[in-house]
Amino acid sequence: VGRVGVCLSILLFASPLAAISTVLRERSARVLNADVTAMMVLTALAWTLYGLSQDNVKIWGPNAVGLALASVQAALVVLLGGRPPVPSPQGGAGGHKAEALSQAEEV
Repeated sequence: VGRVGVCLSILLFASPLAAISTVLRERSARVLNADVTAMMVLTALAWTLYGLSQDNVKIWGPNAVGLALASVQAALVVLLGGRPPVPSPQGGAGGHKAEALSQAEEV
């Protein structure tokens, strides 16, 4: 049960990074929630420090990984913020065909 919990914890921290391709393509972190990101960093930091104070690798280990993942997400939010997406040469924001099609239909 403990290993399953560790895996689920790391997946929870990594799940927002599934949008990393969108963030990098659009050069905008608007798809990442800054409040959730901040809470993930603070929670992971708190549990990592607690685990270190108890010298318990089963607590600080997965939370240190989570802290690293949440920190990457926080860096993207800080560096790219909620800027509007950069238009791509294919048309539409970030190359989304559905958005380009809806814009074409409006014209």
